[in-house]
Amino acid sequence: MRSLWRAFRYLKRHWPLLVIGLGALLLVDSVQLLIPKLVQWYFDALGTPRFTSWYILRTSLAIFAISLSIGVFRFLWRLTFVGVSFRVDRDIRRDFFDHLQKLSVGFHARRKIGELMALATNDLNAVRMAVGMGLILMVDAIFMGIVCAVMMLHISWKLTLFAALPCPFITILVLTVGRVLHRRFKEQQKAYADVTEHVQETISGIRVIQGYTQEENFAEQYSGLNRNLFRAAIRVAITWGMFGPVVHCLVSIAIGILLYFGGKAAIFGDISTGMFVAFFMYLQMIAWPFMAVGWLVNLFQRGGASMLRLSEVMDADPDIKDAPDAIEMESLTGPIEIRNLDFKYDDTEEPVLHDLSVTFEKGKTTGIIGRTGSGKTTLIDLLLRLHDPPEGTVFFDGTDVRKLKVESLRRSIGIVPQDSFLFSDSIAQNIAFGRTDAPEELIQHAAEVSQLIDDIRGFPQGFDTLVGERGVTLSGGQRQRTAIARALLLDPNILILDDSLSAIDVETEEAILDKLRDVRKGKTCLIVSHRILTVKDADNIVVLECGKITQSGTHDELVEKEGLYADLYRRQQLQRELEQFESDDAKSGVK
Repeated sequence: MRSLWRAFRYLKRHWPLLVIGLGALLLVDSVQLLIPKLVQWYFDALGTPRFTSWYILRTSLAIFAISLSIGVFRFLWRLTFVGVSFRVDRDIRRDFFDHLQKLSVGFHARRKIGELMALATNDLNAVRMAVGMGLILMVDAIFMGIVCAVMMLHISWKLTLFAALPCPFITILVLTVGRVLHRRFKEQQKAYADVTEHVQETISGIRVIQGYTQEENFAEQYSGLNRNLFRAAIRVAITWGMFGPVVHCLVSIAIGILLYFGGKAAIFGDISTGMFVAFFMYLQMIAWPFMAVGWLVNLFQRGGASMLRLSEVMDADPDIKDAPDAIEMESLTGPIEIRNLDFKYDDTEEPVLHDLSVTFEKGKTTGIIGRTGSGKTTLIDLLLRLHDPPEGTVFFDGTDVRKLKVESLRRSIGIVPQDSFLFSDSIAQNIAFGRTDAPEELIQHAAEVSQLIDDIRGFPQGFDTLVGERGVTLSGGQRQRTAIARALLLDPNILILDDSLSAIDVETEEAILDKLRDVRKGKTCLIVSHRILTVKDADNIVVLECGKITQSGTHDELVEKEGLYADLYRRQQLQRELEQFESDDAKSGVK
């Protein structure tokens, strides 16, 4: 229940609607409580001079008017409470999504996508029901329970005590079932998240699954997860299913007690017939709060468990955040200086980067080359503060990167990451992702520089061609070239290409690099690759091996030295010559 207070605090933002809804609800309850009194007076008037045709008509009209007002105001409170609950749902959903975007890539790497999807859908629905319907049931049950009890005491305190005999058992039942429901509903939500994650992963990897004929294995895994969800749901249903009938049985016992003792009291003249009928009606009314408590326990336990799961994410402290004295820089241009940088991930013991020191000069192009796993991408992530480097190790324009505002840092950098992620939108919208107001001419120019323009012209819809989820309708090379165009459109002072030409053929790569020579002028540019061709024209090249810089210099200087660079150069040269020989041989065969 304590976890739900966080959700209830959102109600403050919508207090006018809440007041209207509560007022209408209490008005309905108050008017509804008049009916037993009218019935009491009606029965007590039987056989007296007051019981006339006009009295009968007046009582009937009063009950009709009360029923009509109940219908009107019941619609009003339902309309307002439903509106408030959906507004709270909207607010929590927005805060959850906003906070999710602030959390670092490290957090997202540790959490399953399916689990986060379940939180954003199923869990939020449970919270909405608890805040909306749960609040209605709570106010309704408390008000009706108290007022009905007072009216019953006013009629006969003895009958009220007899009718209240089952109450301790209902209290024990509510407390016991509430704890069990909370635990079992958490298990159900966890099982639901596992199913969601498996479905999401299956859809994303359907090409690999079908390519390796693993459909049957994935279907078996899904069946197992689905069975777990089914069992968890059945356990919740059994627990909740037992609660309602037991409460109903206890309420029926109270009615039976009333019929016995109340009937005797009416016979012996302790209470009138009208009082007995009114008491019976109030007892039936007070049965609703007891039944509502069951629904309330179910909704609050579900909502509480879900809000607890949501809070785990919403309370997660972002790893990357601005320092209190962070500096807002209008524009960063370089140099970028790294001093004695050591870095390791939280889940590893061995450092990924060791005592790294290098300066990327302003307005110059630096190539970074190394084998897979040498730490190239980690270094780029630290420059972007996707992970935080140790203080005093990375400097932009002479300022420690941790003293710069994150937004101003990333705003100055155009990045083409290894994973060329595209959104399910048109090619034009993907290119203009970081600059949505870019005119069509600039979008076309960026596509020309990235050698994508001929491919686009070949598509039926041109720039309006939809690329599908993650760019599935494009080839790997087309996705990389779209990502390059996206970065170039920003016209950043600092441009980083992180192995972003790996899926592009050699001829297209050379054409892109040739176009980039003009684009790179005056910019601080970092080109990360494992291919010599990509970095050979850089002003300076650094070689990374096992997280350390082992060599640096120009292409000509490094080729003359013994080391990884010269070894890679010779191997890749030989590979290109072999490919060229095979190509010439194939052409000769065709002729």
